Amino acid sequence: MNGFAKCLLILLIVPVLTSCWNRRELNVLGIAIAIGIDKSDGEYKLSAQIVNPGEISGKPGTGGGSAPIVTHHATGKTIFEAIRKLTTEEPRRVFAGQTRILVFGEEFAREGIAEAMDIVTREPEVSANIYMLVSRGTTAENILKVLTSIEKVPALSILNSMKASEKYWGSIKLVKLDDLLDTLMTEGMQPALPAIEIKGDPIAGQALDHTDQSDLASVLHFTGMAVFKEDKLAGWLEEDESRAYRFVTEKVKNSVVQIPCSTEGVTSLEMIWTKNKIRGYIKRGKPYVSIQIRGEANVGETQCRESLKKPETMKELQKRTNDSLRRVIEKTILTVQEQYGSDIFGFGAEIHRSDPKGWKKLEEHTWIKEFGNLDFETHVDIRIRHTGMIVDPVEESTRRTPR
Repeated sequence: MNGFAKCLLILLIVPVLTSCWNRRELNVLGIAIAIGIDKSDGEYKLSAQIVNPGEISGKPGTGGGSAPIVTHHATGKTIFEAIRKLTTEEPRRVFAGQTRILVFGEEFAREGIAEAMDIVTREPEVSANIYMLVSRGTTAENILKVLTSIEKVPALSILNSMKASEKYWGSIKLVKLDDLLDTLMTEGMQPALPAIEIKGDPIAGQALDHTDQSDLASVLHFTGMAVFKEDKLAGWLEEDESRAYRFVTEKVKNSVVQIPCSTEGVTSLEMIWTKNKIRGYIKRGKPYVSIQIRGEANVGETQCRESLKKPETMKELQKRTNDSLRRVIEKTILTVQEQYGSDIFGFGAEIHRSDPKGWKKLEEHTWIKEFGNLDFETHVDIRIRHTGMIVDPVEESTRRTPR
């Protein structure tokens, strides 16, 4: 083959190599930004929040005053059947490659999410970065139907609110699909997922003019964590309990805690950072864990009458802070042990890692049973770093100011 023929061959091959073999035109796809799974009367109900491109683009003449999303539904004896039946409502092929959140309905979650996890992991389009949620007191379908005001696409509003709740309030812990799979496959650890509910009128929240109001009739709200025992929903952690769960299981960069004053009122502390250390082993034939939590905090607001410029006052505030957090953490662990019997903290996994020989002695019993017999001790050391510009409560300062 001469040089000219070689060059011609290269020119013919290059366009083929640079094309996308699996390219799909957007006008033939229905992009499912969120998916919900419910179960009722023995059948599965799948809900898909499909983006309405004309309303999202914001281009003149493309929108007709319609909702930015359309929620389609399908039912089936299996989840796979329900997925395929979505095509009877949605003219475009439902595409899950851009799905951001997956919501399990409460009733469905109580019966077990194993089948859903099997389907999701077999679907090549689904990303491992999907965020997992559980609806509380309502269905996943109703969650996906509520329209939001600031974000045009409700699923993106849920995602942004969820990230803000974790970052600034500290009451939930984000869980992606791959995180959930890892937990389900790890011996000595059970899952916990963020819980979401509807505050207000769920029907009013579906109306298009709902988002035009300054006082919304219906809002989506995160309410702590959903506790699972194996793959089944066992119960809930409220906000304080969820915050304690996070302190035990991970580093927390930002959160707010309320510490009672010695007389009346509270002091709001902004947790700047916390670090956790868990050591697990078998002690006299019983599982045992030692939990150490340390960190730093700033004073955000105080209703206490004591002056924060006094060293003894700061020392007492730190003591109350450590005692208060320790009590909440211990109460949360005991609640999960006694009410749910589910090791969402991963204590069993830590014992397995730290004391493999001791763990082998427990193999004749299931960890779910042994978790209820677990003994633990908690040490909390939070240092208060800054009190702000005003070290005395403003109320006390104004009371002393001469008129």
